[in-house]
Amino acid sequence: SMLAGKFSIALQSMNQMGTAAQNWGKNMQWAGRQLVIGFTVPLTIFAAVAVKAFQDVEKEIVNLRKVYGDFGTSDEEVERVTAEIKELSKAMTALGFTAKETIGVAAEAAAIGYVGDELVRVTEQVSKFAALGGMAQTQALTTLVSVNTAFGIEVKNLGETVDFLNAVENQTILSMQDMAEAIPITAAAVQGLGGDIKD
Repeated sequence: SMLAGKFSIALQSMNQMGTAAQNWGKNMQWAGRQLVIGFTVPLTIFAAVAVKAFQDVEKEIVNLRKVYGDFGTSDEEVERVTAEIKELSKAMTALGFTAKETIGVAAEAAAIGYVGDELVRVTEQVSKFAALGGMAQTQALTTLVSVNTAFGIEVKNLGETVDFLNAVENQTILSMQDMAEAIPITAAAVQGLGGDIKD
């Protein structure tokens, strides 16, 4: 009877160990699934987004190379400017613009005819102007091109113009958006009457 009792206890212990092992296995399976869902799925999504972003940037770079310069522009010059614009696009992410957007606006400026250091400066000032005004870089580009062509303001001095427009925004009821819309329409007329950007 004592032996039967010990045997029964041993049997019960073995059953409990078996159940525990089975439960442990189930828990391990559950933990494994959670790891797959918690880590692998987000990493897969992130990888897909990263690849798409990289492809978008590469498309804009190809577009920039297509429109940059003319028949006399050397491959070295194209590569140098492309590298500078890529570096600038990384810096402009601090202003809230993606690399794709900044390289895209550089391509638009290159298509208009800006080259070399002027292209880099215009792209930078356009991005700053757009960030200050809470507008798209393309609209900022249209405005600064109008300022540059109508008033003959050199690209190296566009930064001062952006600062002036920012000061006007801070001291009047006008927004940068208002000025961005008005300047392309009025610039030629104001210049024709002998006025400058401040007028």
